[in-house]
Amino acid sequence: MRKWCLVPGLAAALLAAPQTATAAAWPRGEGNGFVSLSHQLQLNETEDQDYSSLFFEYGVSEALSLGLDAGYNPTSRDRSAIVFLSRSLVELQVPDAVAVELGFGAVDIDGERYGVLRPGASWGRGWQIGARSGWTGIEANYAFRGDGSRLGKLDATFGVNHENGSLSILQIQTSKPSDDDWSATLAPAYVRALERDWFVEIGATFKLTNGANALKLGVWKAF
Repeated sequence: MRKWCLVPGLAAALLAAPQTATAAAWPRGEGNGFVSLSHQLQLNETEDQDYSSLFFEYGVSEALSLGLDAGYNPTSRDRSAIVFLSRSLVELQVPDAVAVELGFGAVDIDGERYGVLRPGASWGRGWQIGARSGWTGIEANYAFRGDGSRLGKLDATFGVNHENGSLSILQIQTSKPSDDDWSATLAPAYVRALERDWFVEIGATFKLTNGANALKLGVWKAF
């Protein structure tokens, strides 16, 4: 799933209006954009395979964002691409951030391409303890696929902002295909801030249900 959190200038003002590597529940803001490209490399022999991801999001208004969530499996050559609209419910006027989204697109399953509809929702809250600040968030979506299968996802994220604009992130990712059991993955990451709103992500994933371990490398750009 998408959604790491950043803040304006990328880490200094998360409590106010985070711009995120996936803005999660916070509004991206009119005219603000974000794009990331990452690759997950499997380190041991399981049924899990390498995977590349592309994420793009752009704020078309203060509350509405348009985005693309795409992926590619270089082993099976399966692809997926979902265009989504995310609406932050800013009118609730509460300290928490809440958003709903609707995505549609296509996904390859066993060499065949099918349409997909993916509604979702997310919640987030910024925190500050002394000089430290960060955020917590929960994201959920449920994909209805053209072959009749379903895929539910629920992720929880805890993030910390660093003074130099970098981020430390810990995410618990869970998913439930309609034809399989729940899976759970622990995904820590460090995002190093570079110049001109460029970032480099170095992370790992540890799948608790089958022992699959992977290295994740990514590049982010806020604009």
